[in-house]
Amino acid sequence: MVDESKKIKPVKKEKIIDTCISLYEKISFDDVTIRKICNKLNVSTASIYLSFSTKEEIFVAILIQEIMKWNERLEGLLEYEGTLDDDEFLSEIANTVEERKLLLKIIGLDLYAIEDMSSIESLVRYKEEYKKCMFLFEFCLEKYKTNIDSERRIQIVHAFFQYTKGLYLTAYPTKKQKLVMKNAKIPYEGKSLYELSYQFLNLIL
Repeated sequence: MVDESKKIKPVKKEKIIDTCISLYEKISFDDVTIRKICNKLNVSTASIYLSFSTKEEIFVAILIQEIMKWNERLEGLLEYEGTLDDDEFLSEIANTVEERKLLLKIIGLDLYAIEDMSSIESLVRYKEEYKKCMFLFEFCLEKYKTNIDSERRIQIVHAFFQYTKGLYLTAYPTKKQKLVMKNAKIPYEGKSLYELSYQFLNLIL
């Protein structure tokens, strides 16, 4: 147990975020607590509260970090000076989705609970980065799919980002969900985030 009486030790936000992620990889959002993060870092709860007021605020920081990584990848596609054929472009975009498994997990499973207990300020920052991601994807479409007009590009962007919100649930069903689908005779294809993204983009582009 952490000794609450000991001197408060400042902890880097990055360490708190990384520890929260490591817990979230093994247990559910509900089971991740400030106390468990403290125990992993061997610090008092007050040390965490110097940086984050709630567990949910830590998860918003993770969302921002993840969406910024996605933005960097899309910016890389925009800066690429070579050419991509249709298959290569779809593959590149699908790869950027595959790399954001953590982001899609949080969005698919726990976003409502996180937003409910987070500050307006932190959520606005996340939404700003999310909006940037949508614009970057639109710019990628403009660069690599020149046959698509601006109105259609906007429709594709919105459809794609709505689709990604449920991607994690489709790619990673629970054992119980698989059993229910089997008993209900609903085919389960077991496709990855990459395959699902590629398939969807191929249908709408």
